[in-house]
Amino acid sequence: MAMERINRLRQAWQGSIPEPTRREIGPCGSRLLRFRRPVSTPVIRILSDIHYADCGSWVHELRSIAPLLDGPDRVIVNGDAIDTQLTHRAAERVEELQAFFGERVPSSTWITGNHDPDISEIHEVQLAEGRMWITHGDVFFDDVAPWSRKAPEIRRRVRAQAAHLTPEQFRLIEQRFQIFREACQKLPSEQDPNRRGQLARFRRIASVLSNLRGVAEMLRVWRELPDIALEFSMAQRPLAQVIVTGHTHRHGVWHRSHGRVVVNTGSFCPPTGGQLVDVSDDRVTVRRIVRKNDEFRVGATVADFRLAAPAVSAITARA
Repeated sequence: MAMERINRLRQAWQGSIPEPTRREIGPCGSRLLRFRRPVSTPVIRILSDIHYADCGSWVHELRSIAPLLDGPDRVIVNGDAIDTQLTHRAAERVEELQAFFGERVPSSTWITGNHDPDISEIHEVQLAEGRMWITHGDVFFDDVAPWSRKAPEIRRRVRAQAAHLTPEQFRLIEQRFQIFREACQKLPSEQDPNRRGQLARFRRIASVLSNLRGVAEMLRVWRELPDIALEFSMAQRPLAQVIVTGHTHRHGVWHRSHGRVVVNTGSFCPPTGGQLVDVSDDRVTVRRIVRKNDEFRVGATVADFRLAAPAVSAITARA
C-alpha cells in the first residue's frame, strides 16, 4: 500500500511540472534543470468575402460575426471585406470594421479584393515559408470577374493599362495586382448599394440570374477554378502546397496532384455561404461557417491535414 501511494504521488508530481529539456551548469558548479514551458500554438484564421453592409450580404451587423473572432490570434480577411467603392460612407464603414476586429483579435490582416482594392496595400500573404499562399483570387482571371456585368468595362481598363506590356510581363503577378487594383477603382454600380432588406436582396439575385452570359461564366469558373488557381500558383508561387482563395463565392476543398490543395472560403452571401481556414503550426483545418439566428459560428470540420515539410531546395534558397 505504501509503495502504491508513493507511485501515485510520483505520477501526480510528474504530471504537474513541465517536461525537462536540458541540464546546465550553475554559477557554483551545481546543475540547473531547465524546463520547457507549455506554449499554446498561435492560430491564424482565414475568411473572405464578408461584403459588410452590402444588400447582397448576410452581414449587416458586425456583432453577427463576433463568434468567429473568438479564439484566433490573427485573422486574415482575404478580400472583399466591404465594397469601398460603392458602399455608403465607405471610409467610415472600413474604420468601423477594422476597429471591431481590433477589439477582438490581437492581429488582423486585410488583403485587397476587387471590391475593396484600396483597403490596404496587401494583395497576398504567404505562410509557412511559402507553403501556404493566400490571395483573393481575382488575379487568376484576365478580366477580374468574367461573370460580372462590369466585365467589359474592367476588360477595357485592364487592356488600356497593359498595352505597353508583353504577354510575359502581363502574366507576372506583381503587374497584375497593380493593374487590377487600379482597374477596380470607381466602377459603376449595378445596384443601389444603400438599399437594404429582402426586396433589395431579391433584386440583386434577379439581376444576376437574368444575366445569362454571366451565369454561364460563373458556372464555368466554379468548375475550372481549382485547376486555374493551381496552374497560376505553380507558375508564380511554386512553393505553395495550399492555395487559399475566395472571390467566386463557392466554397470547396480540392486535392490535386503532388499533395497540393486548393481551398475556396466562399462568402457571407446567399445562396452558398462559406467556410474558414485555421492554421496552427503546420496543421490546416477547414471548417464550415454556420449561420443561425443571424449569427455566424464555427461549424463542422470539412478537411484537416498537415503541410508537408519544405523541400531542401526551398530551405537552401531561403537560408
